[in-house]
Amino acid sequence: MKMPAKIFSVFVLLLMTSRAGASVLPCEITKDSVFSGEIFLDGDVTIARGAEVVFRPGTTVVVRGEKFSKNLEKRIGRRKLNVAFAGKPVIVVNGILKVISTPDLPAVFGKIPATGSRFSLRWGGIVAGGQGRIILENVIIKDAVSGILLSDNANAFLKNCEIKNCGIGIIAGNNSLVRLDNTAISRCATSGIELYDESFARVKNSVIHRMRNFGIFLKQSSRLEMFSSRIRGNKTGIYVGDAAQANLKNNIFQENEKDREGIKEEKERVMSPSGSDKIVWSGFLSLDRDFIVPYGKTLYIKSGAKIAVSSASLKDEDFFIKSNGRRYRITSPGKCDIIVKGDIYIDGTAKKPVIFIGASGFGNVILSGSGKHSVIRNLDFNSILGGFYILGRNRTKFENSAFSKCRQAVVVMDSAKPVFDDCEFVDNKYSLLIYDYSAVSVKNSLFVSNENAVGLRDSGKIYVENDSFEKNRNSILAFDSSFCRVSKNLFKQNRSGVFLYDESSLEAAENVFTDNDFAVRADNNSTAVLTGNVFVKNGRPVLSGIYSDVSVSKNKFIKNPAGVEYIATANPTTAGVISASEVWDGEVYLSGDIVVKAGSTLYIKSGTRISAMPSANDFSFFAQIRGENIEITKPGLVDVIVEGKLETEKGKNIFIDCPAGKWGGFTFVRESKGIFRNVFLADAAQAVNMFDACDVFFVNSRIKKSDEAANVYSRAYLNFEKSRIVDCRKGISVFESGICDVSMSIITGANVGLYVFSGGAGVASSLISKNKTGIEFNAGSLNLRDNTFLANEAAVYLNSPASLEKNRFYENGTNIIQK
Repeated sequence: MKMPAKIFSVFVLLLMTSRAGASVLPCEITKDSVFSGEIFLDGDVTIARGAEVVFRPGTTVVVRGEKFSKNLEKRIGRRKLNVAFAGKPVIVVNGILKVISTPDLPAVFGKIPATGSRFSLRWGGIVAGGQGRIILENVIIKDAVSGILLSDNANAFLKNCEIKNCGIGIIAGNNSLVRLDNTAISRCATSGIELYDESFARVKNSVIHRMRNFGIFLKQSSRLEMFSSRIRGNKTGIYVGDAAQANLKNNIFQENEKDREGIKEEKERVMSPSGSDKIVWSGFLSLDRDFIVPYGKTLYIKSGAKIAVSSASLKDEDFFIKSNGRRYRITSPGKCDIIVKGDIYIDGTAKKPVIFIGASGFGNVILSGSGKHSVIRNLDFNSILGGFYILGRNRTKFENSAFSKCRQAVVVMDSAKPVFDDCEFVDNKYSLLIYDYSAVSVKNSLFVSNENAVGLRDSGKIYVENDSFEKNRNSILAFDSSFCRVSKNLFKQNRSGVFLYDESSLEAAENVFTDNDFAVRADNNSTAVLTGNVFVKNGRPVLSGIYSDVSVSKNKFIKNPAGVEYIATANPTTAGVISASEVWDGEVYLSGDIVVKAGSTLYIKSGTRISAMPSANDFSFFAQIRGENIEITKPGLVDVIVEGKLETEKGKNIFIDCPAGKWGGFTFVRESKGIFRNVFLADAAQAVNMFDACDVFFVNSRIKKSDEAANVYSRAYLNFEKSRIVDCRKGISVFESGICDVSMSIITGANVGLYVFSGGAGVASSLISKNKTGIEFNAGSLNLRDNTFLANEAAVYLNSPASLEKNRFYENGTNIIQK
């Protein structure tokens, strides 16, 4: 009898309740309103003309809905708005939207709820039209099609804001106005700012960085004024065309593939030196105030010089830097700083190094010039408070120098590219910090007993070769898309060798990692390529996040507990939806049904113990079975429904059971995949249910004391290899064009070991023993080869012809019953 194709429908029976203080934005706001706390955006919202909506500091707008109801029949440039925003909720401002937050409590627009995907796009953004006004201060806008879109004489003012991970940061057309002050726009798929149709933007003290195409794009008689801002890391920094105009003053273009297109280059002004071009220090000197080396001059410090730095400065100078769109002072009030705007040449020798002496600590040595002719040799530097700041593409060379007992020995920023050769960093809190597209080369150097030897952020780069990292708490920490090339180094007795986070990357070749707590860790979408390294006696040699990419070739692993392993999820989901991949380790207690969503992986590490409690949170799953719509999940029992992938790690046994009685089991749907290695699965109502062309593999595993071991439906495939089914009421059942292959396995103690209603099954080199009926075959295809049937009441029961080859029968009540 051929069964009709099944129909699936998943019903989530969870009540959607808001947390205390949470509210939902209404579809239309027609009067002045104030919102605070967590606000849900469940669909399109319109702020009507004449209404002013205020969000208080710290307000978070959480995107949940995707119902599009507004008809924005407008164009900006070549974009048709109702096409660009189709299916994405938007906030339409025809009145006034006002958010004045604080730096320590910013408002956030675009948070995705915990049950949503971290990578989905997202929402439409904030759209102002019809003379609508947007006033934002200390606000974060993220994950929108367009962070802010202005049309029809709308205007927006942003101060101390951040727009990131959008399709376009800001787009304005139809005579609209944009003003940005100290605002950062980053990592947008197309452009940071686009202006059309005689729109105008005034941008100052802001940062536009890491756009895939244009930092700023101007067309159709639009105008831009930009002052003291930074455009960096874009494919094209700024494009001006089609009668548009740009007025640029004191801006910095860095790391763009192309800085400007359609606009004349700005001319850099260089200060001419006056008087002698060299300032000479020698012998014993006393420094009691901030000292400035002007542009065009060189500070020359002779060998053996000792500079005694006073504990207090008689005169302070101000020196500010800009980072992430903000302004920071790096001189130290009350302490002595040295500000080198020109060059510095320190000519120490091994016997007569240059020494800075400051018993109470001093400020910073700031290298802000090009450093093209700057060399520092045999410097002995320690400071309780400050260190070196290297800025502005400075290229100073450090040789044979020592930095010790510093709070932060060297900070490299603003695309600087210093070189360190044969240097020592000992007992510092932070030895070498690299930010802001800077690139540092370190060779033949030593990092010992530092709390943090090397740290990188904001696309920093480091190249280390023939160096030693010993007894540091953290040797190399890389965040925010930074890059490390590490070759021929020694990492010994560190808490961490190389730690990658936030899309950072590592190329490591021919290094030796020995006796570290962990040698290499790649987390949060990072990438590591490990070639020809040696890992000896590390606690955990290579750790990888579930979303990271670790490539391993020609490495040696000696006396480590494991090789490459996944990092366990800190707070695993014990009930609800897994929409972002998780790694389970240790002991996990399931309190309710779980759904592993499509595109996500549940990875279970070896040695994990999973215990299912009575379910306090049920999902319902129905399927057409034998013409009836039957609920597959079990109310009151924990079910794990897999729409994505489930995989267990090879190694120590994994135990899954229910101490309090029975649990539901695993249900695989929608072409999902499951890999069970070394798993002991017990106490289930239906240990494995398979539907909808999914694939499940069991290797070296055991299913025991369950009502039903495995059910295989509609084009699903089960491979059961070197595994056992023990003391289950039913073993494996195959229906509706399901397929099952059993090899080198044992099925014992069941009413029916293998039941084939339709579909196909193959059993080879297996032991079928002590079952009431070993195998019952009704329709479809069955192939039995090289199996042993022992002590079954009935070994094989055939209602249809089957293929039997080289099987052995011992002590069965009946060997073959054929009808």
